[in-house]
Amino acid sequence: MAVIEQALTFKDHEGHRVSGILASPPSHTDRATVLCHGFLSNKNSMTNKTLTTLLCERGIASFRFDLFGQGESEGPFEQITVSLAVKQALAALDLVASKGYRWIGLVGSSFGGLVALMAAAQWSSLSCLALKCPVPDFPEMLELEFGKQGMAEWERTDTIPDVTGGEPGRSGRICPPPPEPAPVQRAPVRKAPGDPGRRGSPIQPTGGLSQDDDLAG
Repeated sequence: MAVIEQALTFKDHEGHRVSGILASPPSHTDRATVLCHGFLSNKNSMTNKTLTTLLCERGIASFRFDLFGQGESEGPFEQITVSLAVKQALAALDLVASKGYRWIGLVGSSFGGLVALMAAAQWSSLSCLALKCPVPDFPEMLELEFGKQGMAEWERTDTIPDVTGGEPGRSGRICPPPPEPAPVQRAPVRKAPGDPGRRGSPIQPTGGLSQDDDLAG
């Protein structure tokens, strides 16, 4: 199935420029899903690209975006915080809603899973939430990535150490083009009673898609 993609740039609630891509199926749809990538990743991660294809095959649009300082979004990567990432996810949801979509879902992978969970608690019109290997503790995740020396540097400088090898202030890891989608382990969809746009929307955790690497998605 052909996927129609449109590059969009928007600003979060603090004025940072955020880069995103709206992917739509050929036929009209009023359903869309916002995709939040993992730490040290970007909007074109393998997970996001695979989900974009699977969703469009089912007549659902998707919007994937780069978090602060990653991919093509504005900002020094080492200054990203959970609160800032949540604000950007909320801005992405608002943007998708402004496009006329009535049923809007949110998917988060790894660090993006933590972001999606926190954003969902603040966005009352969400229809559903799906989490892939969500990170429950951001400092613990950073210690696994950076080690104790890197954590000491973070505490001393108040910035996340740059371990990506990219330009200063940027996340240097680039996701390779995704291969053909692998078979996906599907879990049964649980629908919430009543209007899917109200609070109490279903949460669908999954481990069916292999991660791009240890922490990215």
